[in-house]
Amino acid sequence: MKTALQVTAVIPTFNCRERVEGAIRSTLVQDPLPIEVIVVDDGSTDGTDGKHLAAIDPRVKYIRLEKNHGGGAARNAGVDAASGNWLAFLDADDRWVPQKLSKQMAMLDKCRDSLIFGCANVQFDGGPKDGKVCNRRPPGKDEDISRYFLIHLCTFQTSTLIVPTQLARSVRFNNTLKRHQDWDFVLRLIRAGAAIGYSHEPLALYWDMEDPNRISKQGSVEPTIYWISNAGNLIAPEAATALYFRACFLQHLVNDPMKAIKTGCHLISRNPTAITWLTKKASQRIFKKFTHPAR
Repeated sequence: MKTALQVTAVIPTFNCRERVEGAIRSTLVQDPLPIEVIVVDDGSTDGTDGKHLAAIDPRVKYIRLEKNHGGGAARNAGVDAASGNWLAFLDADDRWVPQKLSKQMAMLDKCRDSLIFGCANVQFDGGPKDGKVCNRRPPGKDEDISRYFLIHLCTFQTSTLIVPTQLARSVRFNNTLKRHQDWDFVLRLIRAGAAIGYSHEPLALYWDMEDPNRISKQGSVEPTIYWISNAGNLIAPEAATALYFRACFLQHLVNDPMKAIKTGCHLISRNPTAITWLTKKASQRIFKKFTHPAR
């Protein structure tokens, strides 16, 4: 007899008072409903009212961390407190679409004998890409997912992830990362042997407005360099090179020229095809600059 799929929703929040209630309510219109919604307040200082949030619905459980430890630690606290056999993550400023859980659970129910996690496309909510979807295509069969993320600029955003609880507890989010926790977690799920249950339909709305509290909107390149340096074989060499030169190199060169040159040379030495890739990208930028001059 099959064990019922019981989902715990985990919502980490930090200084997101204006958005977190909407995130909670988006979990409470799902069919089936999650058995609990664990909100982990990661030391907010903006007056986030835990009593108000817990009063929204009996399923809502509010946990407050007295100090800000980062999104990884907050998610792990939710993982540890969960009673469901599946965990569905949702960032406090995002929203699930109403059919999110039903569509993912229907897929997972067909794969009971497999070690698998669910993920999906997202639609941008607000900002310059409002209404557009993130991923242009699904991942290919046996495609290296680090290349799918870092070269082809697709993602499995955290707010779409649904993971077996025991798997999440064994893999866990990396508490030391200030950025790229979602990519790191997904890549380690795959390394642990988990298959990917991907929906190309967007099942979450990704809040894309400027917010200085959102890690992805912060300008420092150091968290990205730290991840590249410490992720080891999680990231294919050409994917690490692509991420560094696309997202870090120019600012790193201004901040610390010698270290930037050393890092760039090290990455290129690991990936002999990097010069070809970099030349192609540079040529594309030059061509675009001259064919579409700024007005």
